[in-house]
Amino acid sequence: MRLSTKQIEEHAVSAVKERINLSPYLEAYINENDKGPLWDGHICVYKNSERTNANIDGRFPVQIKGKDAPDQSKNEITYQFNCDNLRHYLRDGGAMLFVVYLSVVLDVDGCDDIKKTIYYNTLTPVKLMQILQGIKRADQETIAVRLTRLPRASQDLSNICLNFLIDCHKQSSFACTSLPTIEQLLEKGAFDGIVTSVSSYGKMPDPIGSFLQSETYVYAKIKGTDALMPLNIFPEAKSISETIHANISVNNKLYYSSYCLIRSATTSTARIGDCLSITMFQFQKNCKVSFELPDGLRERYKAASFLQAFFQNGGFEINSKFFDNHLNDEAKAKRNSDALERIAMSCRRVVDMLDKLNCSDDIFISQMKPVDWRNLDSLVKAILDNVPIKNLPSNCAYVGKYDVGKLHFAVCAEQDKADKSAYYISDFFSSDVRLVASFKNPELDGVEVPKYFILHKDELLNISNICFDRLLPAYQQFEMTPFLADCANTMLLDLISAYDEATGKRQQALYNTAIAFAEWLLDTSDDMLGHNVKLLNKLQLIKRKRAFTYEERQLLLNMEENSPESDDIRVGIYLLLDDQERAELYYQKLDEKTKTAFMQYPIYKFWKHSEA
Repeated sequence: MRLSTKQIEEHAVSAVKERINLSPYLEAYINENDKGPLWDGHICVYKNSERTNANIDGRFPVQIKGKDAPDQSKNEITYQFNCDNLRHYLRDGGAMLFVVYLSVVLDVDGCDDIKKTIYYNTLTPVKLMQILQGIKRADQETIAVRLTRLPRASQDLSNICLNFLIDCHKQSSFACTSLPTIEQLLEKGAFDGIVTSVSSYGKMPDPIGSFLQSETYVYAKIKGTDALMPLNIFPEAKSISETIHANISVNNKLYYSSYCLIRSATTSTARIGDCLSITMFQFQKNCKVSFELPDGLRERYKAASFLQAFFQNGGFEINSKFFDNHLNDEAKAKRNSDALERIAMSCRRVVDMLDKLNCSDDIFISQMKPVDWRNLDSLVKAILDNVPIKNLPSNCAYVGKYDVGKLHFAVCAEQDKADKSAYYISDFFSSDVRLVASFKNPELDGVEVPKYFILHKDELLNISNICFDRLLPAYQQFEMTPFLADCANTMLLDLISAYDEATGKRQQALYNTAIAFAEWLLDTSDDMLGHNVKLLNKLQLIKRKRAFTYEERQLLLNMEENSPESDDIRVGIYLLLDDQERAELYYQKLDEKTKTAFMQYPIYKFWKHSEA
């Protein structure tokens, strides 16, 4: 049975009036078959639940459309509205649109009944200007307007109408004008901040929910006035995410200690470990479960292990409360479980290899090339199974670098006695390798040096399996000599240079190691490097973190006044004191070779280059 046009209109108006009048704060004045040329009536908004004339807060016009539509499952729809009518709504300060989907169904007794779903859109002046900007032709008669399913709770509907009325009042004097941007207001010197708000009847039990349900507009505060000006920042779909600390486990095995809850006006999504998403829909009883595997192999191993257990067990627990996986197909769950188990086992070997090499970094699939996969497979077998590698990369000699994707491993390669083309690979930082210097100076040629002597700025920046806590102890095992002091000072300067280019955890590790080297040299090698050189290196490290104390500045001043030093030391002193003029004065006294060398020192970072 299909409804006539008159029946559709009458049932649509009746459905809207019924929903509006359920609210103690709203009252609908809409008459069937007695419509004006533009409006179907209006809704009166009251300040409180006493519907008296003294308590009227305001009213706004409405237009209601009905449509014969059996499918009423959508949360959003579009409807073609007359462009001229929308222009009138803008001049009149806004309007609220309703579209009611209707269909004839049989009730439980087999009798005809009307199924109704109401969709709405609050057309404030700002939103109307945005919609009308989408008109492409001068003779265009209609334009699509998006509408959202009306909330079931009368409190939500009341708050929607209250905020709509407030925003229409704020925006009405700016209708049909060009709204400014924040940049334009800043240029004029008129911008004094932004304001946005959400109003509610009674106590707001769920402020976040109220914020998501209500459309929010951004207003600019204008300097020197109390006026609020709407900005051309239009309301869009909003969402709020928060981290929920809770134990995520399967069969009492803990996998994650928190999850991300993302709420929108119509959905709530729990995102666990960047691999599992469970979305609940406001108007539906079912939920959507989806999963994906992260790009990084470390996180992929953890995610695959969790998901494999999730499918195998039929769900997981959040703080011991069980959640079903919502997958009734046992065969599909078994296939997922088996596939994820294979992925987890494969990833685990990579993770074990990285851990054995003391590498906390990850390998990302999107960054891998075919040669990287081959190198990774060989390295896993070499480190975990002690399988020799053939066709060793050319940059990996006895001590060298082995590359896998974006990671670079410092390794030792020992030739297989049975197969001269194969090499056993081991971690450079865990090996017993000994290095002997080879110099033109016969006094130093053949002298054993710390094995980390070969690491310079680039290696300190890029080696993935580097163990910073092993660098200084390796130097401390040797007897302090002028040669060792010079080697250690070179390592310190490389550490500082690497720090200046590093980020994150590596940067902090470089700084801690550099400070340790600087303090050790100050304590143990006074007669080999010169006290002022060592103090200057420590102070330049301190300056990279904070301003000098009075005592530290005095150390520099005393160093300059009481200890005659070479001019390059004086340049460094004045750079640390932020005295660029004197630094340049002493720099000009240096010969060209020393000038060039000074520019390579990390202290040159503090040189202030004049703007052209």
